[in-house]
Amino acid sequence: MTDNEIATNFQKLAEMPMNTHDELLLWHALHRLEVTYWYDVDVNEGRTAHEFFTPDGVKMVGHNRFEGREQIRAFYEWRARQSGAGSSASTRD
Repeated sequence: MTDNEIATNFQKLAEMPMNTHDELLLWHALHRLEVTYWYDVDVNEGRTAHEFFTPDGVKMVGHNRFEGREQIRAFYEWRARQSGAGSSASTRD
């Protein structure tokens, strides 16, 4: 089943309880993704942060909305230029 089919048929899917082991594996995988994302944002100026989003993903920063990987990538490029200009902006969005 593709991601699109899952999203379209989500309500029709049977709910399958997870056992403790599977929950732990899922938590660990999601935690690693989050840590890797923030490491890239904090240390690498978000050069690959857009790759953590789905092709149609949305990033909100205040009232600004960035749709799709290309706009998200452009946001992080802009942000890197701002920090290079001597800005003391926070590294967390």
